[in-house]
Amino acid sequence: MSALLDDQVIGHIDDALSSSCEPIDSLMRRLFDLGFRPIDEAGTLLFAIGLYVVNYNEARSLGFTVDESMGYAKMKVLNNPVVSSFLATAGYLTINRAAGVNE
Repeated sequence: MSALLDDQVIGHIDDALSSSCEPIDSLMRRLFDLGFRPIDEAGTLLFAIGLYVVNYNEARSLGFTVDESMGYAKMKVLNNPVVSSFLATAGYLTINRAAGVNE
């Protein structure tokens, strides 16, 4: 995506992800304290977003560039067992539906 080559866009992405780390972390801690489990699409998406933001900021704190931090965060999200299992299941169901296979 060529927009990600624009310095202003990169700066805005960094600002948005940096400023949302603390609220996202607090939200996720509270949700898990209340028994939240990412078992459906919405819950898994919320969990993945939280995981992405926290890992992005971890990478930035280690001195990674914005681009490197986005790659690191993406890798951490996709390698998370909850997220990868959900994506595998969603892919399996999509393929079966497209092939006309009923569960």
